[in-house]
Amino acid sequence: MIAEQKSLERVIENLLSNAIKYAKDNVDISLEKEENRALLKISNAIVNLTLQDVENIFERFYMADKTRSGKGTGLGLAITKGLVEKMNGNIIADMKGDIFNIYCRFRTIKE
Repeated sequence: MIAEQKSLERVIENLLSNAIKYAKDNVDISLEKEENRALLKISNAIVNLTLQDVENIFERFYMADKTRSGKGTGLGLAITKGLVEKMNGNIIADMKGDIFNIYCRFRTIKE
C-alpha cells in the first residue's frame, strides 16, 4: 500500500472511533486486496441515518445525529477523507438497509 504510516494510523483510528461511538451494535472490519488496490471496509448497523446524512458524512462540521452534544465536532470523517486523498486513495460511504459502510481504497505496490 502506498501510504504514510502516521496518516494511515490516524485514518484507521478515526474510522474505528466513529464506528464504535455510533454503531447500533457490532462493527465489521475487513481488509481485502483488489487487483492493485487495498480495500479497507468498516460496516456497522445504524439507527436514524438518512441518505442525506450519508451524502454529507465527510463534510466538515457535519453531524448526522443533531441531538449529540459533546460527543464530537464533526471533523473526524472530514479529516479522514483529507488524509486518504493526500495518500492518493479514495473514501466513500453508502447505506444498504440499516448497515452503514465506509470503503477506503489505496493503491498497492507490486512486489
